[in-house]
Amino acid sequence: MKKRLSTCLGLLLSAAMLFGQLPGSIVDNQVIVALEKGTNARSATLTFAEFGLMAIKEIPTQGIFLCRTTGSQNPTSTLIQQLQSHPSIQYAGFNHYLEERNVEPNDPLYANQWGMNLIQAPRIWEFTTGGLTADGDTIVIGVLDSGFDIDHADLVDNLWTNWAEKNGIAGIDDDQNGYVDDVYGYNFAQNKPEHADGNHGNPVTGILGASGNNEEGVSGVNWSVKVVPMTVFTDFDIIEAYQYVQGLRDLYQSSEGAEGALVV
Repeated sequence: MKKRLSTCLGLLLSAAMLFGQLPGSIVDNQVIVALEKGTNARSATLTFAEFGLMAIKEIPTQGIFLCRTTGSQNPTSTLIQQLQSHPSIQYAGFNHYLEERNVEPNDPLYANQWGMNLIQAPRIWEFTTGGLTADGDTIVIGVLDSGFDIDHADLVDNLWTNWAEKNGIAGIDDDQNGYVDDVYGYNFAQNKPEHADGNHGNPVTGILGASGNNEEGVSGVNWSVKVVPMTVFTDFDIIEAYQYVQGLRDLYQSSEGAEGALVV
C-alpha cells in the first residue's frame, strides 16, 4: 500500500514539475497525510487530533489530506516519523513551496545543439530531466555502438556500474555472468571489458544521456540517466549484447531490484 501511495504522490509531484517547478522551502505549519484505505472520516479526525493536527483540505476520494498544526510550532521530522508509523496512515510528509527550475543547461556547447530546440527538449526538462521512474528506480539505457570513451567528462557520471565486478577481483568473473571485469558494459567485438575508439559511440551516447547542466560539453536528452555501453562490430555481437542487457533486466526483476539493472 505504501509503495502504491508513493507512486501516486510521485505522479502528483511530476504534475507540478510540468509547470517548471521543483520542491522548495517547507510551508509553515502544514503536513501532507494519506490514510490507509478504509479509514473513515471520524477516525481520521481523531487521528489528526492525536498528533495536534487539523485537516484543512482533502483530495476527493483519495484519503489524502493537507493538515495544519493546531499550535504555533512547525511540524518536525520526529512528528513525520510518528505519523508514518501510525497504523491508519500510509504516508506523511512536509508540504513544500515550488521553485522555478532552470530548464536550459549551462553546458558551453548547448547553444550548438539545435536539435534540442527542434524536439522541444527544454519543455520536457520543465517536467523531468530523466534518470528515475515515478517509484524512484534508476533508469538504465543500453547503447550498442562501435566504441566509447568511458572517461569522457560528459559520460563518466552517467555510466551504469556493475558493482559486483568493480568491488571484486580483477581478472575474475565475480558475478559469474560469463564476462570478466564488465564494470562498465562490455566490448563484445573484442571479448574484453575495455571499449574501442569512441568517435561514433560518444556522440550517440551523448544525445541519449550526456550529463546536463554540468558546465561541460553538451547536454543529453536525459541529464542523469545511466548508460550501459556495449561495443559491437557484427550481427552476432549485437545478438550477444542484447542477451547481456536482457540478463541484467531479468536479474533486476527476479531480485526485486537488488541486483541487475532496470534496462528500458
